[in-house]
Amino acid sequence: MADDAAYQTPDSSNKTNGDKIYHDPKVSIPDNDTNKNENENISKTNIPNEVITNTDRLNPQLDSAMGTNFKKHLFMLRYAKSDDRLNLEWHFGDRKFVFGQTMLLASIGNNKLHMFSHELDLTRDNSAAMYGCTCLRDYCEDFFNECNKYVADSLKISTNKPNGIKQIIRMSGLVPINKQNFRLPNISTKNFTNVIMSEFTKHLRDVISSLAEDERNSFRDGMATLICIQLLSQTFKKSNPNPLELFLNASIQPERLEIIKRLLNFIKNIKGDRNIPESIWFELLVLDSSDNLIKTIPMEIVSFEVYLRCAAKVVPALAQHSDFINRLSPHFDDVITQNQFSIDLKNITFLLSFLRNQSSDDANPDLKTIRSIIDSSIPLRNKIKEYMSKLDVTINEFNSIRDIFILSIESSVLFHVNRKEFLLKLLTNDKNLRSVDFYIQWFLAFMTPDKNKPSMFDDDEFKELLKVWTTCVAHRPDLIVKIIKEINVLISAIGDHPCSSHFIEHMVDLCFQLKSIIEKIEQSVLLVQSPKFLNEFKLKYKTNVLNAYQNSLKELTNPINPLRLLMHIDVQTKYQNAFLRELIEMACEDIKIDDEEILQDLFYKPDSQSFTCFVLFHSSFRTVHIRQYIIDRLLTQSISWEDIGMRWDELLAWRNYTNQQRVVANKVWALIREVSSKQFEIDKLINTENDKMQEKLKIIEIIPSCLDIYCSNAPDKQDYKDLLQNIANSFTEKIVRTVAIPNEIDQFVPIAKRLHPYSKSTVWHLFRQQPLTLLPSATDTNVKETPDPITCHGLLTQADKTFDLFAAQLNDTCTNWKTLSVSSWIHLFPDKRYIDYDLGILEPLLDAVVTPILKQILDFWTGRENLMCLCQGIVSLLTYLKVPIDDETHLLFDSIEQLDKTKTGDDFYKVCENFSKNYSNKYLPQILNLIGRYKASDELITFLHSLAATDADNLLEAVNDWDETLISTKTVLDLVLIKTFLD
Repeated sequence: MADDAAYQTPDSSNKTNGDKIYHDPKVSIPDNDTNKNENENISKTNIPNEVITNTDRLNPQLDSAMGTNFKKHLFMLRYAKSDDRLNLEWHFGDRKFVFGQTMLLASIGNNKLHMFSHELDLTRDNSAAMYGCTCLRDYCEDFFNECNKYVADSLKISTNKPNGIKQIIRMSGLVPINKQNFRLPNISTKNFTNVIMSEFTKHLRDVISSLAEDERNSFRDGMATLICIQLLSQTFKKSNPNPLELFLNASIQPERLEIIKRLLNFIKNIKGDRNIPESIWFELLVLDSSDNLIKTIPMEIVSFEVYLRCAAKVVPALAQHSDFINRLSPHFDDVITQNQFSIDLKNITFLLSFLRNQSSDDANPDLKTIRSIIDSSIPLRNKIKEYMSKLDVTINEFNSIRDIFILSIESSVLFHVNRKEFLLKLLTNDKNLRSVDFYIQWFLAFMTPDKNKPSMFDDDEFKELLKVWTTCVAHRPDLIVKIIKEINVLISAIGDHPCSSHFIEHMVDLCFQLKSIIEKIEQSVLLVQSPKFLNEFKLKYKTNVLNAYQNSLKELTNPINPLRLLMHIDVQTKYQNAFLRELIEMACEDIKIDDEEILQDLFYKPDSQSFTCFVLFHSSFRTVHIRQYIIDRLLTQSISWEDIGMRWDELLAWRNYTNQQRVVANKVWALIREVSSKQFEIDKLINTENDKMQEKLKIIEIIPSCLDIYCSNAPDKQDYKDLLQNIANSFTEKIVRTVAIPNEIDQFVPIAKRLHPYSKSTVWHLFRQQPLTLLPSATDTNVKETPDPITCHGLLTQADKTFDLFAAQLNDTCTNWKTLSVSSWIHLFPDKRYIDYDLGILEPLLDAVVTPILKQILDFWTGRENLMCLCQGIVSLLTYLKVPIDDETHLLFDSIEQLDKTKTGDDFYKVCENFSKNYSNKYLPQILNLIGRYKASDELITFLHSLAATDADNLLEAVNDWDETLISTKTVLDLVLIKTFLD
């Protein structure tokens, strides 16, 4: 249902008062009186005959019934009930048009309005009762459609156009338009308006001059309606000039202010100012009287931009009045006080930009006046302060606030807003809920300058804000890590700010205040690209971290060692971060490492966990200077070893490596060989040096032994031993190559090398101790008589010659063993305990084929007594068992008994082989030993054989009664056991 306001009667100011309207002045128009008897009202109505007379005169052929029908239409329309009027309107519509066109021609020639004005008058006065909002709006459109069809064409054939134009304009002022039924003009309305306004412009002077005093109100209403329609439809183009331009014509000046007043009211009543271009609206305002100009500046809620554009148009028109500033300034303050301005960041920014842009003030002093009024407005300052104090700022608004603060530097508008306090409040409120993006964007917006936005703060303010900013994030390490990751953006944004160095130092200090930052630099600092920040970080890292661990940086097993942490991070980042390498290099700069430590860790006791080994092989050190230093020192050492030689302890260390140390050492020297210009083979070098050392050590070892054995009583023995000890001592102090064997010792070397292998041979020493005259005659012919030696040289020479005799006798024995008697053998090996031992030592002097034979014969000779017991035991056992002995056995046993020293080796060997064949190789040694004991226990065995079985039992029964001192129970038991075995 339509709003009740839609049915309200238009303001009385819109009615034509005093104009001559074509209706009976005696007839009063009732106000919504629809309850009176229709016949009574009709009988009291007197329709002027002049209407009919004019109609009949202009068109005598017009059927009188048409006039009668139109009269009825008017009466019925006026007095019909509200719900019937629309139907009546449609009922008479087909006849109204023809009649209306005729009546227009009748009215053009006189000063009375067209008959349409009766309908308009009725419609306007009874709009609330006749129609709803929609119906009335449709009616207005229908009216202009009819005018476009009939009125414009009628005007074309008129002979008195100025009068016709005047009447049409007056009639247009009666159209019942208000804000409820208004909508933008349609095509018919636009066309009708353009035609009438075009004709009016052509005949403006005549039309104005023809106006009677009682016609001016209706004329002004009509002009307001038509001009408004043109402004709203924006149809004025080159062919249709701006309708406001006609107010520049001198002829219309007497009517200008009244028309403008009604036009402004009309536009405001229909809310049409929103649809009129702003530039046209401002032109319209300026056409108003100077007294009304300030009042026409918008008082509804608008932006500063709209207000200032309006003021810029109004002020020049007011400038001719001396007190206009006193009027405009309170007006502006009133607008502020009444909250008519839309106070927000955008409008504040626009306002400050307007106040700052003073470049055109000299050419346009009116703008300077406007700026002065705004800048000095106390209500504006208070209103902005109130707005800013309540503003809940978001990240997206940071730049707008920054622009406002920068623009306000040369203005007093933000006089009551303290920038620093505002930003501190913004920074510290809800700091536990702020995101890292908030703090970064806050910094970028308010702490960083650029070419268009200088810094808002002096150095002290900057430092204070920076301190608070970092305090807000310092208690949240996760935020610090993320901010450091974005520090490149902040440093780039701060640029050449005077406090840029302070900012970098402050942020680096913040990193070192938080342990988590240093432990996780791969998540923060290592992502930074700013050289200034990284250089500052390096300096502080050295001062705050490395210096504290300067004496323990080599302890890479220490979990808190910063160098170890850097290596760990380097591994995690896959050795790709250049700045991390710089930190590692810097950490290694102050590490002192000498040649002794290098050799100790990599040569003497190779250790994969040593610092030097890590430096050589861990990828984190591949570019550091200390690694190259270690390699250079090892290269130098290898060259020294090749040129000069190695010491005894160095060779000994290499020889005594564990398997793990050997792996490390091989790896080290493989690296040196790889980086060396010459292929350094440490294995080959050490083997060569070791051979030389072993040769000299052997001399030192064998000569003292020879001196002790062969020169025990020589007076100069100790001198030679002291000399040898000095040589031995020099190995620990000198290079092996430089250890020389003096001639005094060197003369003993051949003899010592010859005698030393046999120095432990009993046979050799027994031979050496025998007088030469007791030696076998076979060797006497080769011995030359030598004076008794008294020196080591003489004694060793004599021993050497004696050894020649000893070797010759051994050789003779091996050569003629078959024919020589075993006495010579027995003479050489008198002690059977050392036969095997001596044969092993003398093996180089013996024939390998003869040595087993010799051993077998010697063993047979030394064990001949046991063999004879064995033979006797076999005979006794066979006799007891009553087994006959064959001749071969008798012959073997006889030959064993007949063996003596006069027998040849071949005789001995044959008997040995025969015995081995029949006994040694056939029976176990335990069996043969038992048989040998059989003969040795002949009396016991005879006694046991003589005992009857009952005697043995009696012995067992009586044994418990015997005195243990006479015979033990175990002895009796053993006797019984042996008897049982033998039986």
